[in-house]
Amino acid sequence: MRHLGIYKAPDGTEYVASKGPDGMYFLFDLHHWVNYGAVGLRINEDGSISRKGQRTGMHVEDFEDTGRTADPPSPSHDFGNQD
Repeated sequence: MRHLGIYKAPDGTEYVASKGPDGMYFLFDLHHWVNYGAVGLRINEDGSISRKGQRTGMHVEDFEDTGRTADPPSPSHDFGNQD
């Protein structure tokens, strides 16, 4: 993953990858990113994907890089309030 990269999930939903202060990546639904919403998914150290603390069955390799890059995050994105 690349910081601020836009990725497409297997279901077609687009997410912005954002690297948190601890080096862990989080995925924001593109709509929520634009509207300063909460994290949708977390990428675990093993590459598995979690939503609200539950594994989704998806893996980081299931996401396709669209080649697009999002604008930098808003200061309102709170990485401390994650699953």
